[in-house]
Amino acid sequence: MSDPAWKTHQLELLKLRRPQPLVDQMFLAQNSENPTQKTPGCSQMEQICCQNNERNLLFDTKKYENKAFKFIDSHALKVLVQASSLYLKNRMSRDSIKEFLLSEREKITSLGEKFNFDGLSIAKEIPLSIETILVQLGISMDFEKKICCPECFSLYDLTATGHINKQCTSKFIQPFPSSIVKLRSLARKECGYLLFETDDKNDFSLQKPICTFTYQSLQKWLASHMCIPGFEKLLNAHNAHNSQTDPKVISDIWQSKIWHTFKSSPRSKQAFTNRTGNLIFSLYVDWFNPFSNKGAAK
Repeated sequence: MSDPAWKTHQLELLKLRRPQPLVDQMFLAQNSENPTQKTPGCSQMEQICCQNNERNLLFDTKKYENKAFKFIDSHALKVLVQASSLYLKNRMSRDSIKEFLLSEREKITSLGEKFNFDGLSIAKEIPLSIETILVQLGISMDFEKKICCPECFSLYDLTATGHINKQCTSKFIQPFPSSIVKLRSLARKECGYLLFETDDKNDFSLQKPICTFTYQSLQKWLASHMCIPGFEKLLNAHNAHNSQTDPKVISDIWQSKIWHTFKSSPRSKQAFTNRTGNLIFSLYVDWFNPFSNKGAAK
């Protein structure tokens, strides 16, 4: 983005500036013992304007800014990493995590009294909330979760579980057809697979989905990456990339034909990638065969 355009962009952001997000306020309240600061060199852009089909959507990137990592004791850091691993990988509950953190605090305090070192200061650097730990380690992200049918992978909004049928109502199930005729005969039938777990009495009161799909929206992903130092420069790195001398040898997608011939519109004379701020997203599939691998006789 050119300097005049950047200044104009910043002035517009000042008019639309929002108050500090509630997430940051909660973090500062929970972590009053270890106040955080902005990481030097982090992008100062607080909001990113993303273009939608009908209107401009404004995304607040302040909460994605890297928190300054305080130089804490190595033992306290290991406790934080262990707690986050138990929570994210082993699915340990928040209450169990809190008990684990309290136990670690007590152990380090007792060891300090026994071996004559300041264990109390180290213990204070161990938070009691897994949310605070995730923010301190920089792995707290905004994810969206939906109910996923285990059979046909149809998605349902998780926030409206009370209005969702107990069975999948998708009409696009394709159960490995042996012929096109069979696929067409099943095209109008609903999947009917159960979406929620039940007990022996088929009680759905727990409302616990059998399968969920968790993802991060592209807009939020871009907002978080815009705060990474050097990311904006990397977006324009292809303009300074030297083309390969041999046109038959391609070592990077930047040297591909589509990269230089892709136009923003049929009437455009300039390549889409030549304009600063234009982004291209591609989906690479190594190989995908939903109807079995015939080459391997499967």
